[in-house]
Amino acid sequence: MPAGAPDLTEDELDWLAAHRPDLLERYEDLARAELLALSEQTAPLPDSPGALAARCTSGLEAQRPHLDLIDAALARSLSGELDRIMIFQPPQVGKSRRTTEWGPAWMLQRNPDMRIVVASYAAELARRRGRFVRNLIRDHDLGLVVSADSAAADRWDLAGARGGMRTVGVGGGLTGEPADALLIDDPVKDREAADSDAIRRTTYDWYRDVAELRLGPAGFVVLMMTRWHEHDLAGQLLAEEGRDTEGGRWHVLTVPALAEDHQPRRDPLTGEPTGPCPCGRPPDEPHDELGRDVGEALLHPTMPREEYARRAAATRRTSPRTFNALLQQRPTGAEGGLVSYELLRELRAAADTVPMMRRRVVALDPSGGGSDEAGVVAGGLGVDRRAWITHDRSGRMTAQQWGRAACELAHETHADAFVVERNYGGDQAKTIVRQAWDALALEGRVHGLCPQVVEVTAKKAKVVRAEPVAQAMREDRVRLAGLFLELEDQWATYQQGQDSPDRLDASAYLVLDLLPLALSGEARVTSPAGRVLPARVAGGQVAGGRVR
Repeated sequence: MPAGAPDLTEDELDWLAAHRPDLLERYEDLARAELLALSEQTAPLPDSPGALAARCTSGLEAQRPHLDLIDAALARSLSGELDRIMIFQPPQVGKSRRTTEWGPAWMLQRNPDMRIVVASYAAELARRRGRFVRNLIRDHDLGLVVSADSAAADRWDLAGARGGMRTVGVGGGLTGEPADALLIDDPVKDREAADSDAIRRTTYDWYRDVAELRLGPAGFVVLMMTRWHEHDLAGQLLAEEGRDTEGGRWHVLTVPALAEDHQPRRDPLTGEPTGPCPCGRPPDEPHDELGRDVGEALLHPTMPREEYARRAAATRRTSPRTFNALLQQRPTGAEGGLVSYELLRELRAAADTVPMMRRRVVALDPSGGGSDEAGVVAGGLGVDRRAWITHDRSGRMTAQQWGRAACELAHETHADAFVVERNYGGDQAKTIVRQAWDALALEGRVHGLCPQVVEVTAKKAKVVRAEPVAQAMREDRVRLAGLFLELEDQWATYQQGQDSPDRLDASAYLVLDLLPLALSGEARVTSPAGRVLPARVAGGQVAGGRVR
């Protein structure tokens, strides 16, 4: 230390604070001057939070491509280019540490006058962030000194500068605490909290009435959270202020655990791309933020990529809502564990936009599977390589009634197959369908041979069968040829643990039968009479709920 700035212990600093604050202030000014002088003689300041982390940990702090994206966004905020950022990434990949620990330290090193507020659902969690940054400054030569008379973990200042850090739990007060940077890390604790209308409302009110009002004229906000619910804080802010890619305010950085692509717009007849996909990128360019292939896992800091992909796939099978929220940053909402009403609305298509069908199927879930209704749903595989749900004739019916309803629908839609749940009395369902077809043929109401009857067996809970169909819906691989109120209600309101309803089951069987063909690229279609037809000849157009 230079003359006039001895190397004092913590006890000596405490004594000065209590008895000679004038000497303490002079000491802090001298210490800061010395550190600034030394910093000018050493290496230049790190150009990102990640670079600072690497310097302070001798390279032990893992740097990954998804953290590079965070570094770039924080740098743009510090330069004044961005004032609102949302970061959605899976848990345990380093986003909170990078944003609320290394980020504040790097910002203060660049601008010691910055006043930073870190908030989280729990005050203690936020306090840990403040303690980390305070200790980092004390233990490493960052050109900064923590003021001795304001050094609590949740509230500390820098000596000789206006900057410092405050931490608070969401809902806590910030009166008299101005902020140049507001960093919010998980404003809600878990799914239960996210599903609470009261907690969502309280969180939003705290942001608008308390936190946001503390920002200075050039202040910026970084919001990180798990998207448990469509109408969470992030959802409400995006609805009100929009994304910057759409002319709005928020810069949204979304990195799912497993890479997903966006479906480009396709010609309904040829299936060829007709323009850029909704994300704005040309169809032949990578759609993932990190340039990953579809399905490729994130590079996790602590486990091999293959293991991370395996765990993500297991979560998708056992808990689709958790998979979508925690890992993919795509909330499905509290209304149900499969899909949302909003998504179903997006999947509806007008009659004149339904493409030609390469094949058609009628799916059956006989009554007795949790309700008195029988599921009778028809659809087809379009030339756009999507599964289309075109008809729902489900209802409360006897075995004779649902057998006839299914056969009449198959004849009406030129279906080449029935898909029937075998769990209903073994071969009984198949027998009922064939007998119904023969009876209708004698009446002259159907013609030709009975379509093939394909049996499916629900060995596990039926919802396990519905989960991949829900995923296909989210990936725009399934469309609805019109409005199906009862069917959509069952998809949107089903909760895990309930008996799965019959319309839902029948439509799930339908889609699962159709999509493997789309994935394989097969183009053969079998008519009800057993004759192989070209796809365009076998297809029909849906209009007014009927096929023409």
